[in-house]
Amino acid sequence: MPVFVALYNSLNDAGGRQTLLRYARGEVLDAIGERLDVNRLEGTPAKTTMRFSVSTPQEKNIIIPKWTKVTPDSDHYFATDEIAVLQAGAYSVEMPTSAVSNGTEVQRLRTGTITTIVDLIPYIESVTNLTAKRPEAMTASPTPPRATTASASGSVWHPPRDPPRAPNRLTSTG
Repeated sequence: MPVFVALYNSLNDAGGRQTLLRYARGEVLDAIGERLDVNRLEGTPAKTTMRFSVSTPQEKNIIIPKWTKVTPDSDHYFATDEIAVLQAGAYSVEMPTSAVSNGTEVQRLRTGTITTIVDLIPYIESVTNLTAKRPEAMTASPTPPRATTASASGSVWHPPRDPPRAPNRLTSTG
């Protein structure tokens, strides 16, 4: 299959079809958009809500710093968006986190899959993601914004087609 894709891409490039918006990719697509004063949307990080937990309530508050990192697989990382305080006597605290890098891989993570604390915090024994939110730029909308030539994932945006016109019927009044 990769051979066919490479062959198709080379035919696409050799035939000059890259200069057409429908077939353009990468830098050529960006150049066409620039000519029309249209920019590609930047990717946005995936977001989730994390729960940091202790097994035994503590007598003092536990501070969870901003940028505390967690990971599902040691390849993709999430960092807390703000400082959180696990109150004395509480078992857990929930806080928003964002992916450290953009990409479709982190947007496919399911609830409960981010469970490894990278930046260890005393007394915190477990962490888990409660939600998995896709960034706003990646969610489907009824009509794509006009100021984009491609989404963060690289798919091409096609402008809406004109509505079909009624056939032109000539009548004589003769």
